[in-house]
Amino acid sequence: MRSKFPFLLILISIFASCSQEHKEVVIKGKLIDPSSDTIVLLKPYQDLRFDDIIEIPIVNGSFEKRVEIEYPEGYYLMLGEAKENGGGAFMPLFLEEGTIDLIIYPESDFKKNKIQGGRLNKDLIDYTAKVEEQNFENWEEQQDWTKNYIKENTSLVSYFLLLQELTSGWEIENLEPYRQSHKNLAAAFPNHPYSEITEKLIGGFDMKAGKKYIDFSAPDIEGKMVSLSEQIEGKVALINLWATWCAPCIRKSREIIPVVKEYQKKGFTVIGVAGEFKSTENLEKFLARKEFPWLNLVELDRENNLWQKYGIPRSGGGMFLVNRDGKILLKDPTAEELKVELAKLLP
Repeated sequence: MRSKFPFLLILISIFASCSQEHKEVVIKGKLIDPSSDTIVLLKPYQDLRFDDIIEIPIVNGSFEKRVEIEYPEGYYLMLGEAKENGGGAFMPLFLEEGTIDLIIYPESDFKKNKIQGGRLNKDLIDYTAKVEEQNFENWEEQQDWTKNYIKENTSLVSYFLLLQELTSGWEIENLEPYRQSHKNLAAAFPNHPYSEITEKLIGGFDMKAGKKYIDFSAPDIEGKMVSLSEQIEGKVALINLWATWCAPCIRKSREIIPVVKEYQKKGFTVIGVAGEFKSTENLEKFLARKEFPWLNLVELDRENNLWQKYGIPRSGGGMFLVNRDGKILLKDPTAEELKVELAKLLP
């Protein structure tokens, strides 16, 4: 039977869906012995230097900020100086609907920090207490225990811990436990942003010798879109992810220039991708010097998540040598290692 109030039902449906989209979090508290004028909150996969993070001013030792969120998510809380220093001590916490009261100590006493408010923060505190009870002898023991905790607890806290493991910067040899945990957690939280992010991160760790490269399209410095596969199909190629702000990336790229020049005439090709933020101004100035004798594309503000896809989310860059079949042969080779491998492939 047709409803007599179709318009009213539509309005109720719209308001119901809107109410689920954005929830308000009130973050407030005080800083003991205030030497900082701000605190910052960033997600595990964000970069302090470039990403849009939450900054909360401290006034007379106290702070309060209202934040709208779509999903509950875990953050790292740090003192404001971390932004200038590129890092520092951090405290994990969840932003979820409601009020979160914090007491923040100086970095040297961060273990004394207090969190009150939110079911997920309570679960996170309980997890931390369980970790401290274990008295692990080394990092490997703690990592194994955490993997097992994630496996046995299908919760958003476990999903946050999984994301934390995948963005830690540690090399992961056996991906299977992480892959299985991701499968279980993605089924439990299919619409949460963690599902897509962890899938990309796990895929990135597969970027090892023997695996096929991940194709993508990115613009060159003039904005023309270029397909990686069209540039390197059937060729021995080096995919060089770098950035103008990454001094080690530039140094390593300069070191391989003589090798590249020697083998370019034999069919070797290099595709560079510069991971820039905010603008391409620095890249334009750098490329104007014509130092790198190869095509360079742009990944601006992580638009394509290439650093995640290639398993280097917390790195300035990385190099991947692929053969004519598109299989990765070497990851981050030195100039000498690159030369030895090219001598075999392109005699």
